[in-house]
Amino acid sequence: MRKYFLTTAVALLATSTANAEALNSTVQVNAKVEYVTDMTCTPLNFGTIYLKSGNSKSTLDLEFMGTTGNIVEVTGASVGKCNFNPVYDDDGVYVNPNYIISGLMEELDRLSLYDNGEDIVAYVDNIRVHGDGNIYAQLTIEGDVPAQSYSGSFSITVLQ
Repeated sequence: MRKYFLTTAVALLATSTANAEALNSTVQVNAKVEYVTDMTCTPLNFGTIYLKSGNSKSTLDLEFMGTTGNIVEVTGASVGKCNFNPVYDDDGVYVNPNYIISGLMEELDRLSLYDNGEDIVAYVDNIRVHGDGNIYAQLTIEGDVPAQSYSGSFSITVLQ
């Protein structure tokens, strides 16, 4: 019985490999390594924001200190500043450098500062790095967030 089993097994292997097609390919592999230099950045500070009680959705954009919604007053706000070589165009005007921001929620491109368990109700988005090193962003505060301090962080890589 054993003799027939081995003969059958060998016959099956022989017939299954006889019909197989062999494929071959060469795969090109590429990698580019870039070095980065550490830079320091001052905080992106939205300061103290005074809202009307029972506020609706409100925003503060640091570039023009523009506000929407129920913001009554803002004190102590300042843009962030990174120490990299300024980026100019041919006319000597600052241009926005190429940069990568990491540490944000990928699907929304925002930095969550407060989550009430169902929704993100305080977040920073529209983050922009200008050629002079200034960092601007917009803070959005949905209705009825708790009165407290909020903080978060993200990383910037400037490509020069």
